[in-house]
Order: sequence, then C-alpha cells, then structure tokens
Amino acid sequence: MKNLYYTNQFSYDKKTKTFVAEVSNLINPTFTGSQDIILISKKTGNRVGYYFTLADVVAGEIKGWRFEPTIDSIRKIPSCKGTKVLIIND
Repeated sequence: MKNLYYTNQFSYDKKTKTFVAEVSNLINPTFTGSQDIILISKKTGNRVGYYFTLADVVAGEIKGWRFEPTIDSIRKIPSCKGTKVLIIND
C-alpha cells in the first residue's frame, strides 16, 4: 500500500525541486521508510507517485529517505520530472 500525503505537509525548495518533511509531522503514522508514496497537490489535485531510491544512513542510523517520481507519473504529469522527496527521520 502506498502512503498518501499532501504537498502542504512539505516545504518545497525551488532550487533543488525537493519536497521536504520530518516524518513526525506527517499525518500517516504507518510510514516505515522504503515504500512508495504519493503526493497530492493542494493546488491542482494532481497525484504524483514517488518510488524509494535511497536511505541516508549515518553510523548505522537512518536519518532520512529519498524518493523520485515514477516513470508513469512523469508520463502523466511532465512537470514532476526532476522533483524529489526527502523525508527526514527526526
């Protein structure tokens, strides 16, 4: 099952095209890391699927999870190409 989140739960860095949120601030408490997520735009209602690409690990502890848009999402919503998601494990 994919986790659904709204873009307004994330800050957005235009320079790096990255949505960033701390895991404790996300409404869905079932997030466990390496699973696909969907971001839903509060402005347009568009749904973009992101797949897990990497866990940031420091001294054996996961500090964050990184995601990139799926090929299917890029095909449906070309403007999502190049965007990323970072969920910080706080």
